[in-house]
Amino acid sequence: MKRGQVWSVDFAMSFVIFISITLFAFFMFAYINQHTSEHNEIKDIQYLAVSLSDTLVRSRGLPEAWTPSNVNVIGFVTDCDTFCDNILNKTKVMNFISMDYETIRDLLTTKKYHFYFDLRYANNSLINVGGTPVQKGFYPSVTTVTVPVQRFVLFDGKIAKMNFIIWR
Repeated sequence: MKRGQVWSVDFAMSFVIFISITLFAFFMFAYINQHTSEHNEIKDIQYLAVSLSDTLVRSRGLPEAWTPSNVNVIGFVTDCDTFCDNILNKTKVMNFISMDYETIRDLLTTKKYHFYFDLRYANNSLINVGGTPVQKGFYPSVTTVTVPVQRFVLFDGKIAKMNFIIWR
């Protein structure tokens, strides 16, 4: 073999090894970056779900006696003088149920995500008020991220479970 031929084989082998290592590093970086982005989005959705459910069960809303036509911030808490968190006003909840889904998404600032809301008795049966089920939104079927939040509340003098789910 001539001297130049050995150098060509060495160069070709080192080039193949270099490209292999570079491609491996690139794909590992892309994989880690994708999972980090998904993890951050999940954390953002979790924060949004908890903070929105807090607002619903701990705030009266704005204005405090809101209706579907004048609401700025949705809150379900009843009007009272003492500790009122988690005591829901039936009129406000039914106003929420009667509102347009997209309007609610705008008010809750969940435009990137969908939501589902319902109220259930302790035996897990759906609450109905005057024949209207207390639920709003779309229940997630095939999703990539689903964040459910459950709160125990008083609704119409009875203990109930509020389910609030954000999903994409």
